[in-house]
This record gives sequence, structure tokens and C-alpha cells, in this order.
Amino acid sequence: MAVELLKNFYRLDVPLPNNPLRQLNSYLFISEDRNLLIDTGFNREICITAILSQLKELHVELDKTDFFLTHLHSDHSGLGAELISPNRTIYMGETDAKYLNRHLDDDYWVLMNDLFVKSGFPKEDLERVAKVNPAKVDMPTKRYDYTFVNDGDVMTVGDYELQFIETPGHTPGHMCIYLEHESTLLTGDHVLFDITPNISAWPEVPNSLENYLDSLKKVSTLDVSKAYASHRSAEGNLLDRIGGLLNHHQQRLNNAYEIVKSKPYQNGNQIASRMKWSIRSKSWDDFPLAQKWFAIGETASHLTYLEYEGKIKKELNGDHYSYWAV
Repeated sequence: MAVELLKNFYRLDVPLPNNPLRQLNSYLFISEDRNLLIDTGFNREICITAILSQLKELHVELDKTDFFLTHLHSDHSGLGAELISPNRTIYMGETDAKYLNRHLDDDYWVLMNDLFVKSGFPKEDLERVAKVNPAKVDMPTKRYDYTFVNDGDVMTVGDYELQFIETPGHTPGHMCIYLEHESTLLTGDHVLFDITPNISAWPEVPNSLENYLDSLKKVSTLDVSKAYASHRSAEGNLLDRIGGLLNHHQQRLNNAYEIVKSKPYQNGNQIASRMKWSIRSKSWDDFPLAQKWFAIGETASHLTYLEYEGKIKKELNGDHYSYWAV
């Protein structure tokens, strides 16, 4: 059911079945001219059904509705290219739009798989994870010429001025939306209030965790009294949560460093298996395969950050990197 947050500004609930995120909080701006829907959900029938039913509830015409995708992940972008028509525009930050289109190329997955195998993901599990990883199975099936927005660009929708804020880290080109006059920030997955966003390694991104921490500090300077996130609890105190996220990643960096220091020359899989994760599994071996993919990617981003700080080093040992403390 659609929930009105401000006049002509709504939150829509989009289910994400069989996923620990549970649902997407999509957001809708309504105007007499063009409407704007923020994020779409997976490329699944249940997601488009939920969106269309809530648009109907609000008497909003799909052909008068444009889209903005905060970032490339399939729970936000999955239906974007599936909803194209001559009457609709899909806006997106240029960096993530290019990555999103590359997801349709085998060459991109060669790069991604190589990165993850070197980071510790078992080579023998690549084929299995491809069948369950939402990054592959729930993505758009069509390439699309997205209309790019850049950091600082402003769009007017009805009575609202939307400023796009680039916040790389969770993805290479994630973007938030800032409503300065309403002191309101749509955080996408940059800031979530009761779970921590996954910060992973990415092809051609030297240090994604450093990008993320810098982006947290960037939005902390904004005048924000209301912040709306994309998953779980929609609202929370932005500055308090940023402080919590900065502390979380410092603890995770400390955890990773102590593991590397205590037992040198482990690979990323071995290090990830000893780190602290908030997941309902009895052991590392019981992790669902897709969650193990995300955990190893996050471990890699923290190890890379420590490497850039000069605290650890790595060398390629067979298929995987091995790490030791300096």
C-alpha cells in the first residue's frame, strides 16, 4: 500500500521474495505534468504487479511516469529497461548506467569472476552462484540508453526540486536525492537504518570502501531533518546512523586486520570465514552461496582499504591472493 510522506510524495512497497532485504522502499513524486518513480525492484512479475497496483491506487498513469534508478543493483534497477516506452525516460547516474549495461556482456563477468576468485571465492562455485546471485538472475534483460544525471544536477517535479548527489561506495556510482527546501534526503542504499549496506570490491574501482566512507562524510554536511532509505525501516536519524556506520566499518577493519595479523598468508575466503557476520547461519559452511559471494566481496573491500593504509600486503598464490600484516 502506498504511504503519503509529503503532499504528492509517496513511499511504495515492492516485495523482494526469497531475499534477506525483504522489500524495496520505492518512492514516487506526482505532478500534473510528469511523475517520477525512484527504483523498481527485481525483474520479476511480483515486483511489476506491486508497482502497477499502487500506481493504480494513486490514479497515476504509467505512461506519464519517468524513472530514476539510484544504482545498478537488481533490486533497484531490475525492471527499468523492461518498462521502456516512447513516453518514458529512465534517468540514472552515468557511472552505474554504464556498469549496468555491461552486466549483459560476458566479458564483464569474466572480470567480475576473476576479481572474486582472486579475493577468495571458490572457483568451483562460480557456476552455481551464477544461478542464484540476484546480480545476474534479476537484472534487466535489455540494454538501454539511460538519460544521465550528474552530481549536483537539479530536476523539478511538481512542487519539488530534486538535487542528485553522487555517493560512490555501495556501487561505483550510487546516487542519493536531496530535497533542500524540505531538508529531506532519499538515501537509496547509501544509508540504511537497521542493516548495513554491503560494500564490495568492484572491477576498475581501486578502493570502494574509501569511496563509501568519503560519501558518508559528504552527505553528513547536508541539512537533513528527514531521511528515507530503500530497505527495511524507511526513516531514521541521518547523522546518528552515519556515526554508527563509520564505527561499524572501523570495527570490521580492526577485525580483518587482527585475523590477518594472527595467521599470515590466508586467502580472502579463509579470512571471511573468521570474520563476524550478522547472519542466521551456524557456520561459514552453512552460509547461502549468494550471501557468501557478498561476504567475500565485502571482505575484499576491507582488505584493500588496509592495503592502501600500508597495514597489510598481498601476493597472488595460485588462484587467490594471500595476505599478511606489515
